[in-house]
Amino acid sequence: MSRAPESPHGPLLPILYREIEDRCRETAESLPPWPCRRGCDDCCRRLAEPPRLVREEWRRIEIGLQGLAPEVRSEIEDRLVATAELDTGPVVCPFLELESGACGIYDHRPSTCRTYGFYQLRDGAAYCRIVEEHADRDTEASPWASKIVWGRQESIDHRLKQAYGAPIPLRQWLRERRDSTTGQQPGTS
Repeated sequence: MSRAPESPHGPLLPILYREIEDRCRETAESLPPWPCRRGCDDCCRRLAEPPRLVREEWRRIEIGLQGLAPEVRSEIEDRLVATAELDTGPVVCPFLELESGACGIYDHRPSTCRTYGFYQLRDGAAYCRIVEEHADRDTEASPWASKIVWGRQESIDHRLKQAYGAPIPLRQWLRERRDSTTGQQPGTS
């Protein structure tokens, strides 16, 4: 398998991921028990649509896939192809290890997975029903929701787009990935 190319855009993703991690850790520590944790896969089983990511995040995912055992990678590859055929959700994340509820590419997961449950969209939530239930239990004795300082998902998306271009859908990434391994020019298949 070919090695994923190096990014020409420098260290934005590691910086961005560190900022996200810091915010999420501060939120989770200040409002225990925060529901987002290993094994809670509610959001992973209910994606609104197949993934759409900037190429740099797809590149990182490719690196994560290359580090997996061949049989695990093969299972994920099959799920990627099946998921790419879907136009709308809910869909199960193709990287989810279905039995354990863990992410198969956790260290290489994209920003949208890192922010989900901790960031909001301008016009609504970017979190699951479990986080919403915790926020709805806001009481004087446990002022959960009033203490949350939500991150802005649009800000993350804007920074990614500025650095790496518009997100591309899973289907397009798979096509470009296949074309790069077969030597075809993108878009000629």
